[in-house]
Amino acid sequence: MSSTHLMGQYPQWKVPDYVWRGMKSKIEGDIAAELSRSTPSVKRFKAGSFAVSYPPSWEAHGREDGVSLVAPGGLTYRSNGQPDISTGVMLTYVKLAREKGITLEQFTDNYLTSCCESSADYQQKIVKSTPDSLLTRVSLTSPVHNGREIITLSVHRVPDGFFAAGLVAPADQYNANLPSFKQIIESIQ
Repeated sequence: MSSTHLMGQYPQWKVPDYVWRGMKSKIEGDIAAELSRSTPSVKRFKAGSFAVSYPPSWEAHGREDGVSLVAPGGLTYRSNGQPDISTGVMLTYVKLAREKGITLEQFTDNYLTSCCESSADYQQKIVKSTPDSLLTRVSLTSPVHNGREIITLSVHRVPDGFFAAGLVAPADQYNANLPSFKQIIESIQ
């Protein structure tokens, strides 16, 4: 195409292709700039001793010691009406006195037991272990939808307790949510 006709019935109003390409690029740039001003690329949540960024389409359900970040459609309800996260990220800071002597493994087991209490068939696999952190993956029958769900839990020993980050999603949606999960985890301060 050698030119673009403006107002098709007036052939004398021709715009050369090189001008149109430049105009189109500028128009697209202006629209993108306007969208970036009107739509934040991330939201921010501060909970006690940490802060986190998350996608603008997600919801934050915060508490003093942590936050649950829920993907669109990721908040479901059990038959008893109790809310449950089927797709999201749970971040928790637990302050413990050193004299309590709770090990990283004990804290992780307690955390997973509380998360998976409604599913007796959960399978736990330690993915990575260091003296101050433990990465565990759990597969279980979902309490809120048919099928399996995956929870990846990363627990870190901090000077006065533990910090836990749990990623949860239906098994068939887990990989699709990994980019958002990664963005959230990398934003923790």
